[in-house]
Amino acid sequence: MPTALDKRPDILRFGSDGWQARYDKGFTRDNVVRLAEALGTVWSEELPGGIVFVGFDTRFEADSSALEAAATLASFGLDVRVSETFCPTPSVCWACAHHKNVAGGLIISATELSCEYCGMIIRAANGGPVSRDFLQRVESATPLEPTDQRGTFTTTDIVTPYKSALLNQINVSVIKELAPSVVVDPMYGAAT
Repeated sequence: MPTALDKRPDILRFGSDGWQARYDKGFTRDNVVRLAEALGTVWSEELPGGIVFVGFDTRFEADSSALEAAATLASFGLDVRVSETFCPTPSVCWACAHHKNVAGGLIISATELSCEYCGMIIRAANGGPVSRDFLQRVESATPLEPTDQRGTFTTTDIVTPYKSALLNQINVSVIKELAPSVVVDPMYGAAT
């Protein structure tokens, strides 16, 4: 049953993987910064100086939102590494799982939702989903107003190592021998 808190426009609620909203109903620069600040608070308490991988897909303003989030996260002393280009969600998950001292990952995307939406998908240090408890801590730490604090971050190639790892798991010669017809439609997503 909804409560009075659910009707407040300044409270951002998470789904199972993070937060998504329509561009005309909440996905704003201010809300991206507010949630990045909350994530920075929680991650820096859990693992001061930890690595945070940030990726983004091809949605409208996903790249600029990733940079805003990265600068905000970096202001908490986290080692923030932003993908140098758009990337699929699994590449950020793979980067988290295959590095040491990782606090977590953030992907600016709305996954399967239509183009009217964007969001912030949060990943744990192992690349998997974060716990409900973690999301509740982030919700509780979300400020009412965005911060002006910004830090510095680096860009990195998240996609190439992920693609190499995938190719190492596939017997390419067998596929070439079969010469199958393959159709791929990433639906404007960031497929690799």
